Amino acid sequence: MCCSNLPKVDGFFSGGSIDPYVRILFDGAEIDRTEHKMRQQRPRFDHHTKINFEGSENSAPPEDAVLRVEVWDWDRIGKDDLISFVELNSIDVRKYCCATSNRPLRFQLRPNERASFSLKKKYGVGEITLQFGLPENIDYEAEAEKSRRMGGKMER
Repeated sequence: MCCSNLPKVDGFFSGGSIDPYVRILFDGAEIDRTEHKMRQQRPRFDHHTKINFEGSENSAPPEDAVLRVEVWDWDRIGKDDLISFVELNSIDVRKYCCATSNRPLRFQLRPNERASFSLKKKYGVGEITLQFGLPENIDYEAEAEKSRRMGGKMER
């Protein structure tokens, strides 16, 4: 995953930079995070996260389960700042896994909901590129058919 066009959010004494890292949440629970990158508006995170969208034998994740990818600014002193995020429901993720043949997809980041109006303009910039893939033991054609039944358009 990588980001581009991230805003400079640190103060003047820090050089007006951003020290981004990414938190990955599934259905409200944090499942992974990257290391922070110092002074990078275009960081590249060589990071892989596995998420089980099938659930366990006893329960499958709901179709409205949300994958949330958040971009944070790491601060040496004080609390880190949520800058922006993107949210995808599990149906969309399944569609991207099957439809894109592992091509990276770029998503526009949304601003932190709690930021003031003036900061939303500043924080609302940026994009994140994600790449989705199926485990090797999953049948691509079966997943594509499942996605079609759930309403996803499939192209190969």
